[in-house]
Amino acid sequence: MKRSTCGICRIGSAYIYQSGDQDGKHLKISKKGNKYLRCLLFLAVGCSIRGAKDNPVNRFYQKKKQQSNPLNSKAAKTACTAKLLKIIYGICKNKTTYER
Repeated sequence: MKRSTCGICRIGSAYIYQSGDQDGKHLKISKKGNKYLRCLLFLAVGCSIRGAKDNPVNRFYQKKKQQSNPLNSKAAKTACTAKLLKIIYGICKNKTTYER
């Protein structure tokens, strides 16, 4: 990843705290990024989930809620925020418009 995009991607980054056999079970979101941008992305994910049902963010949210060990609502929305960031980064990197 390029150095210029590291500030944006740091919003949804999670650190892995290992202690013996517990590997990646308690992932915490870092608070090092821009809190206003993090809040806006979280709100955008919430609106996307409540709005159109046929979009990649909503499908990812439903998949996280229905997996074998489902995430709670806030954790699933945080995972969707990272997914939305990847979509936005891909659009900016390729200089294209969003198409489903």
